[in-house]
Amino acid sequence: MFGSGTTSKFCEPNARPLRPRSKNASGNPSGTRYDSEPCASVPEEVKVVMMKVVAEAKDVSEKKRRRNTIDDFDDEHIEEVDTNQSSNSMMFKNKGIEKFSQGVQSTLNQLYKKGDKEKVDTQVAEFFYTSAIPFNVIRNPAFAKMCEMIGRYGVGYKPPSYHGEKLLKQVVQKIDIILEEFKKEWKRTSCTIMSDGWTNKKRYKVFKMLDDVVEFVGEENVVQVVTDNAANFKAAGELLMKKRGHLYWTPCAAYYIDLIFEDFEKHLKVHQITIKKGRRITTYIYGRAMLISMLKKFTKGKDLIRPDVKPAMGFIYEEMDSTKEKIKFNFNNIKKSYEIVWNIIDERWNNQLHKPLHVAAYYLNPHMHYEPNFRNDDVEVKEGLYECMKRLVKDVAERKNINLQLIEFHFAKGLFSMENAKDCRKVMLPGEWWEMFGDGTPELKRFAI
Repeated sequence: MFGSGTTSKFCEPNARPLRPRSKNASGNPSGTRYDSEPCASVPEEVKVVMMKVVAEAKDVSEKKRRRNTIDDFDDEHIEEVDTNQSSNSMMFKNKGIEKFSQGVQSTLNQLYKKGDKEKVDTQVAEFFYTSAIPFNVIRNPAFAKMCEMIGRYGVGYKPPSYHGEKLLKQVVQKIDIILEEFKKEWKRTSCTIMSDGWTNKKRYKVFKMLDDVVEFVGEENVVQVVTDNAANFKAAGELLMKKRGHLYWTPCAAYYIDLIFEDFEKHLKVHQITIKKGRRITTYIYGRAMLISMLKKFTKGKDLIRPDVKPAMGFIYEEMDSTKEKIKFNFNNIKKSYEIVWNIIDERWNNQLHKPLHVAAYYLNPHMHYEPNFRNDDVEVKEGLYECMKRLVKDVAERKNINLQLIEFHFAKGLFSMENAKDCRKVMLPGEWWEMFGDGTPELKRFAI
């Protein structure tokens, strides 16, 4: 097999072959001295694995020897043995040994490929960096699936050509199949349609685009359409609400918070300096994939710009008021110091961002509703709740049921009185909480979710 001598896979290329001590020698990575000299280049982890292999092989051999030893059986008794049963037993044992051997081989293969993996990882990283693709794409399940399927294909896989019209059609068909599951969910919980922006300045074309999407999803399945507040989107959103009486157009909260910070920059000198520096830092980091990767490592996966992962709808109404109170406290409650900041926030919030939908989400949020400072007697809160209900729930009988069920929710009766429901008010997301404990109030549950 190895000619006149044997070398280990871990030996240097020019190393002199070892003379085997027997004709069956085939290298000795375990470090034992039964058949050949041990190789000094074998890594410690390989030695450990091979020692285990040798020990287990010896154990299997010993058990086999015991099975072959038959004491006090005469020829007549031996002839009575069921040959089929003996054959099946032997097949089972052979499969066990085969499975054991495959496991050992798989472990050894992983050790041999350890160095190759680092090379592959480096090549993957080079592809991301040279293509300016954010490294967090690795978290996309489709990326992991792609790597898995390439591995199954094996050596010789060639990527698709630059012209991928056929592949595009195949992916669209696959997404259409997945979409069917979402359509079922839309009917149960409704949904939000979000538009990330469009450069066309003609409001009618923007309106047509949004309206077509609503038509596809089904107006009865849409709670709100969220866009930025560019003039074309604002006009299109208002047209959409006139045509579609069942939904809201809502400007993006993150976009308005950015505008508030811009207003701080324009009107407050200290904020002007601070925000400019912060913008430079974030622009520099988020424009470089390698720095984003380093950022994720040191922030434990958190985003520098938007670290809050809570759903905004159920919290934004309370958070705006809470933020104002914190600002007031930081200015030592001196009105002339915090008033200008409050005015900037109120100008954006009251005149542009605030919607009845935010108030209804606040009222139905179990995180907030049972707190001592909950604004149950606030006229603005009650008006927003019922205005939102009137727009989203057209059926009068259903609205009547919701009003009755609100009492059960407010006073924590029925399922809402259970210890589990109380313990999970702040542990679960609002939608999850309603999913688990809202079955006693089905109409209110659908409205809340």
